[in-house]
Amino acid sequence: MCPHSSYRVVSRLTWTIRITAQFSSMNSALYVASRSLVTLASQGRAPRFFAKTTKNGTPVNSLVFCNALGLIAMLNYKAGPGKVFTYLIDISGSATYIAWAVIGVTHLRFRKAWVLQGHSIAELPYKALFYPYGTWFVVFINTFLTLIAGYSVFIDGFDTVRFVVNYIVVAVFVVLFVGWKVIKKTKMVPLMEVDLSTGRREIPQEQFASEPKKHIPWYIAVKRFIFS
Repeated sequence: MCPHSSYRVVSRLTWTIRITAQFSSMNSALYVASRSLVTLASQGRAPRFFAKTTKNGTPVNSLVFCNALGLIAMLNYKAGPGKVFTYLIDISGSATYIAWAVIGVTHLRFRKAWVLQGHSIAELPYKALFYPYGTWFVVFINTFLTLIAGYSVFIDGFDTVRFVVNYIVVAVFVVLFVGWKVIKKTKMVPLMEVDLSTGRREIPQEQFASEPKKHIPWYIAVKRFIFS
């Protein structure tokens, strides 16, 4: 028996797991991206063309567009797979920082609007831990990380390509946000006018009070604290 046969089996198994994980990640990303694009289009915040779906509800146009963006990976033919992978990681990282910063701002505005409109914090089924300091920390740290994401381009000579890669998402975010406000002539919604009712499930407060609290094991509580 070949002494290296076991290594070949392990290698093939490893590649199988990696490819399966990649396909799973791609499938999840396409699902989220296409459905988000459909929602934006149905709200008039993206071209109506993307709101079209089949009889079964499959957003064909959005799926085709999101799949087409995946062709960016083909750039590795000229630039090299390592560089393209780094570029994509930098772009997605900056986008993630911006998304979490916006989530933090949204949470701050929601809590303030909730109180100003006469609601009690006790009515909320879930309350963020360490509010408002934790939320402000999320906003600050993600804004800070966004700004310093491309600090390396200023070291040992300015790198134009890396600068664009690291900050192109910031430019796109500003252009889309400001552009929407200017073209649509919209303003930030005052806290007293924030819609806190649409899409909200109406569950009597007495139902929460009458439900007995279930005891959960300590390790489940720790897991929920860390990952929730």
